[in-house]
Amino acid sequence: MQFTLSLLSTLTALASASHPGTGNIWSGDNVSAGCTNGQCSYSFTFSGHSTKDLPEFEAHCSGHTGIFDAVLRPCTLVPGKGHTSSAVVEASAYLALTPPSKEDPDGKAQAVLRLDFNDANPFVDQWQGTKDGSYTEFAQAGYSFKVITGPNTGA
Repeated sequence: MQFTLSLLSTLTALASASHPGTGNIWSGDNVSAGCTNGQCSYSFTFSGHSTKDLPEFEAHCSGHTGIFDAVLRPCTLVPGKGHTSSAVVEASAYLALTPPSKEDPDGKAQAVLRLDFNDANPFVDQWQGTKDGSYTEFAQAGYSFKVITGPNTGA
């Protein structure tokens, strides 16, 4: 019984250590997105509050793409939103869209948000979050969404 409790507490500690803090949530706001004649466009703002893991930031992202184009593009950092300490190196994102069809009446959408920042070590850290949804969901005027972020491990 003692061994089982010890093993259980060890596993619980390992699980909580391997997950980033629960406050690491970014917001995507004021989404404007849609596709016409095989060409898509999007515009939105994404932001995050300062946490023990991440600096505060806000960035505006936009792009003109093809159908389900999943290429990260640089976003414009909004002045005065926490990144003046030069901790934030770059924000980038994409919103890949596939319009509704007979086979998929809601279509598909995927937003990927990435933040590169320096947290006083000699390396740039990279965190990323993903939100999957439908085209009709993301194409709603003023749509907002949340993503839970974590270190980008390249996997």
